[in-house]
Amino acid sequence: MQRFVFAALWAILTLPVEAQWRQAAPGWEYAFPRDELAHPDFKTEWWYFTGNLRELSTGRRFGYQLTFFRQGIRAPGDRPAAQSKFVTDHFWFAHFAISDLAAKKFHATEQVSRGAFDEAGSGPGDRLVWNGDWSLRQPRPGTYTLAAATDDFALQLDLESMKSPVFHGADGISAKSPDADNASHYFSHTRLSSKGSLRIGPRSFQVEGASWFDREWSTSVLGEGVAGWDWFSIQLDGNVELMLFQLRSRDGSPAFTSGTLIEAGGKTVSLADGEIEFHPGERWKNPKTGVAYPIEWRAEIPRLQLSLNVRAALPNQELRLAAVTYWEGATDIVGTRDGQAVKGVGYLEMTGYGSNLVGLR
Repeated sequence: MQRFVFAALWAILTLPVEAQWRQAAPGWEYAFPRDELAHPDFKTEWWYFTGNLRELSTGRRFGYQLTFFRQGIRAPGDRPAAQSKFVTDHFWFAHFAISDLAAKKFHATEQVSRGAFDEAGSGPGDRLVWNGDWSLRQPRPGTYTLAAATDDFALQLDLESMKSPVFHGADGISAKSPDADNASHYFSHTRLSSKGSLRIGPRSFQVEGASWFDREWSTSVLGEGVAGWDWFSIQLDGNVELMLFQLRSRDGSPAFTSGTLIEAGGKTVSLADGEIEFHPGERWKNPKTGVAYPIEWRAEIPRLQLSLNVRAALPNQELRLAAVTYWEGATDIVGTRDGQAVKGVGYLEMTGYGSNLVGLR
């Protein structure tokens, strides 16, 4: 049965976009908490948390990812009232990973649901999204609780945004190609104080640190010939953050780049296509699959006089899941800005290196 569900999910994710789905377009007026709940008229969306944590007593470092996805099946114009619980408008799935950097171990898993029996969904109230017993709640504006558990590892966090939400692109429309049809509605909480606990096997750790929350919804984001992307969240010392990404053509060359700088006081600088230079360095190859990922990158932004070296805190942070394989993990960052040394931590996601499905971002 599980194979059938994943096969069906694969087929749905690779269907061409139908005209009935709403497209991300200028004029959207962001409103909260509405835009932290689901947008069922768009085909795809996600609630994407990543973060770097340390054990309170020892400083032992961990990274984590917990992401909730909704993927539309029946477009709004094709939704007559369902006569059966086995008919659903959406698939709901979630990815959960913990990087135990001291032990050099990576733990990852997923959950997939149809949501027909309330086993997954979004809202109303403070339950923004859930999949099984994995959940994202919002006790009050700007605060969140995350919870996910398996037999082998678990996470429970309380988070509070330290800055106002950042809207990427032009008025929150994040272009993914020169074609205006390829775009998403995209905002982030780029620095959230994070406290709670995580468990690996029988051992529990009290942790604190900083998280990043991406909220994005769209119908069509990838242009013709795009093979995958490289996405960076960067939290520098001094309360400065960057979101950077490049889409890659099938020959590996950049197809499109974009980004946002968030200054300590909250001022943002949008970075247009071509303003960011990405240079891959050392690669890690999975000995089981032969797939190789760049685990070191140099990002150059001449307009900002900024040069950053981003390196994986652990080479093997690859999620090998039923419907998709991609690399996502904690990073260490050093570099210079205006000739002054800077450093920080972040997260890196790389898709399209070893999976026919470029990913779910």
